[in-house]
Amino acid sequence: MSWWRPQRRRPSPEAGIGARRERGGSGWGWRIQVISAFLAIVAFVFLLGGKVEGLFGNEGEVRLEVAEVGIKNVPAQFTTVGYAESEQVASTEPRIEATVRNRGDQTAWIEEARVTVLDSVHIRTCINQGGGPEVPRTDPYEVELPDFPVLDRRVIKRDLHVEVQPGRGARPVLTLHNGWTEATNLYALRVQLVAGPGDHLLNLGRFVVGVPDPPDRGGQVFPESNELFHDISRPGETFSSSCFRHNLEGTHRLLSQTGERSAYVGAFSHIELASAWEHYASHGPAEVEVSELLDGPFAEAGIYAVEVAERTGDEAFAARVRARAVAWILRLGREALDEESAERAAEDAEMALSLQGSPAARRLLWRAEAAERAEG
Repeated sequence: MSWWRPQRRRPSPEAGIGARRERGGSGWGWRIQVISAFLAIVAFVFLLGGKVEGLFGNEGEVRLEVAEVGIKNVPAQFTTVGYAESEQVASTEPRIEATVRNRGDQTAWIEEARVTVLDSVHIRTCINQGGGPEVPRTDPYEVELPDFPVLDRRVIKRDLHVEVQPGRGARPVLTLHNGWTEATNLYALRVQLVAGPGDHLLNLGRFVVGVPDPPDRGGQVFPESNELFHDISRPGETFSSSCFRHNLEGTHRLLSQTGERSAYVGAFSHIELASAWEHYASHGPAEVEVSELLDGPFAEAGIYAVEVAERTGDEAFAARVRARAVAWILRLGREALDEESAERAAEDAEMALSLQGSPAARRLLWRAEAAERAEG
């Protein structure tokens, strides 16, 4: 069995990006294709009924109305760019859009999109075997979401420049991105537009969305495939079982929140666990599991170790493990920076900050971001 660490840079299909879309081939492939084809029809764009925001302003002023809010969140497709990288096909990028109509007699401008990350869960692979008349859409405005949101970076602002003339409408389109390709983040988001003159807030609502796409259903992200478990050479391996638990618990937490979602994401409310899962899952003492998790090369294991400790209900033990995990993640981050991998160091710093506000983590993040800028 081999393991890898997700990287921000998008590898070529030869480097393994294609494997992500082909996993779960042991009896699952044709089922997934049939289900995906059906869901693609249902989930292409989910439109909310009715208006989200009423009119505001007086006669002779800007009077805006928001309606027909839509979310698109389907499995990603990738295309090769150059020799060593690939990028997501634009039509499969997660997107949120809404129609804004101007009922007043002055031209209005949509000046900013404001996206607040209310909650998120980082989901990685745990096993590796290989209404109204049409209005013009804007060009997509990319919104970069943090992989591991920290408290002072949960509100993402994106400048827009969308003109809405009196008696007309426009449909701003926001596409959602983050830095990972071998993993998915589920986000609970609140999305607002800032319109002027007057800096009015237009509320588009709350959403649950997977970026760069909904998590994979081949059995390597959630413990759904008995066949894959039977092929595992080291049953009960602590990292993969903790990873599965993290993915399951985080997904359940995100789906319990209020927010519109595509049919693909909504389907995770009905995960059927493999019968072999309970036999495979770790059941050892928490202290042993924590030690095993913090004795490997995977920074994400620090998050899993904290979750193991918190399940015991022992707050003092959980606090000790949290401090130990943060120190361990930062050590990996400093090593990455010494190896001139600034992106990986920044990821580790963000991961540590998502667990605990640490001056050392902030210093590492500043150094890593400075190194990224220097690299261009």
